[in-house]
Amino acid sequence: ISALSPLVERPGLHQLWFTDNQIADLTPLAGTPDLLTLYLGANKISSLQGLEGLSGLLKLDVRVNQIVDLQPLADLSSLEELDLLLNQVADISPLQGLGELRILNLTDNPLASIDPLGALTTLEELVLGNIGIVDLSPFSSLTALSSLGLFGNDIVDLSPLASLENLKILSLAINEIEDIGPLAGLQSIE
Repeated sequence: ISALSPLVERPGLHQLWFTDNQIADLTPLAGTPDLLTLYLGANKISSLQGLEGLSGLLKLDVRVNQIVDLQPLADLSSLEELDLLLNQVADISPLQGLGELRILNLTDNPLASIDPLGALTTLEELVLGNIGIVDLSPFSSLTALSSLGLFGNDIVDLSPLASLENLKILSLAINEIEDIGPLAGLQSIE
């Protein structure tokens, strides 16, 4: 499948699953305001234009594409789950206002900064594998986190994680960590 237009012109459309196709253009989705769940992983998507008006969208999976710009997602205030694994995202600042976001995967993206994540205090699950993280200080405000994947980075200091009392699952494989002492007070880790 390479075009969405003949498939989406239906009122009341709530879910679309078009994983592993040849879809590149998302602008036809602008006419699907009732859409709640959208799976478009492994396509040819480089732009999220067309998603701006999907204010009720709860779940978006666009993993394994060529997405660079997240600005079209900035006003999707209902978004709860976002999977951007294996894209080309450098700037995540458009996500700062997504106050309902609970699950986020940014693994294998060339992120310039993780600082905007500090504003996402509703996050419960966060995966940031293989992105070159060194400084974890933006995480100290993410106290709702119960699952955190930080594998394949350059992390040395774990002290910013000491305040994450709800953390149950923590993946730190393939890092530069020498002292796990800062995690000693986290009683919830399994």
